[in-house]
Parts: sequence; structure tokens; C-alpha cells
Amino acid sequence: MPAAPEKLYNATKEVIDKLKLYRTEEVYKEEYNRIIENWEKVKELYQSKYYKSAKKELEKLYPEAKKLLEKIETYREKLEKDAWEKYNALVKKVKPLLSKKKGEERLKIELYLWKLRTLITMEKYDEFYKEIKNFPF
Repeated sequence: MPAAPEKLYNATKEVIDKLKLYRTEEVYKEEYNRIIENWEKVKELYQSKYYKSAKKELEKLYPEAKKLLEKIETYREKLEKDAWEKYNALVKKVKPLLSKKKGEERLKIELYLWKLRTLITMEKYDEFYKEIKNFPF
């Protein structure tokens, strides 16, 4: 019986877990679904101890999954960068206004900016873009 391709299996599992964590299916649905289907087949082969077949499939699957992971990471970085650029442009516009406001009005603006920063940090970009369009001041 051939040895289990444990390292390759674990490395692939790690990439698949990241793809799930990054909600890749929302952006690259077809590619993601194809990879997950293949992953399920590989897991079945591996758990059934068909290690030679599992290794062969893992050698195809791992590079595909890794490529998709790089693609989603690039996409996420771009979303974050764009959101921060929009946020910083808004802060530049708001600073003069902020220095003139007092009390409750100033607090509302600061809370609004905090909410925008939080949305970026939480990677809720759809919500961020809705909020930034509805500038309340």
C-alpha cells in the first residue's frame, strides 16, 4: 500500500479552508464550486485509503486551489485599498467641517467616520459603499 500523501492533503485542506473563509463562492462561484467538488472526491479517496489515486488528484487540485486563493486575495486587497482611498478622500473633505462643529454635531460626524472605518475593517464593503453614498452632513 502506498504511503498517504499527508503533507499535500493537509496543504490542500488549508487552502480550501481559506477559500471558504474568504467567501470565494460569492465572487468566483464556478471556479470555487468546481474546486470544492474535486475536493470532496479527493477526501473520499483519501479516507478510503486509495492513496495513489488521492495523490494523483491532489497534485492537480492543489495548484488550482492555490491559484484561486491568490486570485481572491488580490481581489480582496483591491477592495480594501479602494475603500480606504474613498474613506481618506472623505476625511479630507470633512476635516474643515469637523473643526467648525461642536458637541453633538461633531460627535455624529466622528461616529459616522468610525462606522466607515469599522465596515472596512470587517470587510463589509457593500455596506461601506452604501453608507459613504449617504453622507449625512
